[in-house]
Amino acid sequence: MAGMEQEQLNTHYRRLGQELQGGKGGENRKCWGQVEHEEGRRLYEDGGLSMARLLVELLKIVPEDTVVDLGAGPCRTAHQVTQLVQLHKPVLCVDPVAELLFQGSELHNIRILQADAAQFVKLDGIRYSKIYIKAAVHHFPKNQLDYIFKGIHSQLLPGGRLLIDTGVDTCYLPWGVRGTQEYNRSHSGHQDELEKVLARSGFKTRTYKLAIPATIDRKDLMTSYLNKYSTCFYSMTEREIEEEMLGLQKDHKEEMIRFMHERILILAGK
Repeated sequence: MAGMEQEQLNTHYRRLGQELQGGKGGENRKCWGQVEHEEGRRLYEDGGLSMARLLVELLKIVPEDTVVDLGAGPCRTAHQVTQLVQLHKPVLCVDPVAELLFQGSELHNIRILQADAAQFVKLDGIRYSKIYIKAAVHHFPKNQLDYIFKGIHSQLLPGGRLLIDTGVDTCYLPWGVRGTQEYNRSHSGHQDELEKVLARSGFKTRTYKLAIPATIDRKDLMTSYLNKYSTCFYSMTEREIEEEMLGLQKDHKEEMIRFMHERILILAGK
């Protein structure tokens, strides 16, 4: 994310990874990635199509594919993919934060690699047919986007596919003023920039917009702010967090807050 140094970003995710390993928050914690997963699962499985199934369908993943999850975090999406497709080879989950990757280290048909995107595309001899980047591309340094996606294009096998799942340019999440401003600052123009970078890197692209009706418990929203579960809250002071939460409590009287969770999916082919 613009404005955050890589080590600061890694520190943020190391803390979340430690919480996932049994620290504060436990199974009841709902960060925004979990909200997306839970609401997407409920909504799309009711219609016979989960978010993971959508990823599999768009990438056309088949058992013979070699699949990479770049920015895998705790490998939840990769685990879902392996449940949907009986892959002959493990999904390679790549992330710079060991504490997050640890969550996927014992999952079936998952292989982990600690590296950031720029380090990953430097690897010689690695080839794969499908790669996806889910809710992570906004963390890639903007001055390295061309280098990263040219590297991915080079690593991809002929006919290979890339899927980028990222946030829309404008925040529609039920956040306060500062959280919304930080989101908009880091995402504004991002879709257009990515499409141009992909074109320069040799990809042909198609873009989809996904809108998921979602809800979050007001207590979980407050907890997300209090514990800075989003990187959009990371740079806020304790006083700013407190003021933001007070504003949210005034704006949202209902226990379950309804909102539209919007995503951009960019499908790129070699």
